[in-house]
Amino acid sequence: MVIDIEKCQKHKEACKKENIELNSKIVAAETENRELKTKLIHAERYKSLAEKAQAKIRELEAKIEQLKVEIKKTKDELAITRYVVRY
Repeated sequence: MVIDIEKCQKHKEACKKENIELNSKIVAAETENRELKTKLIHAERYKSLAEKAQAKIRELEAKIEQLKVEIKKTKDELAITRYVVRY
């Protein structure tokens, strides 16, 4: 009977140590999870800003192309006008 009690006490102590270790791992995992969630939020915010910036860049590039066409048209009209004025 005394041996059973000693075994039980040793098993109980081993269980307590394991419980402490597992709780420590849980706390570490929860901390890491919070940090990852924060990083995810920042990444999503950055992605949104990057998408908006890319859309604005596309818009400006389209405007530049439109202006190039208008400039070419104006130059052509100017050349024609100069030609007509000379003759």
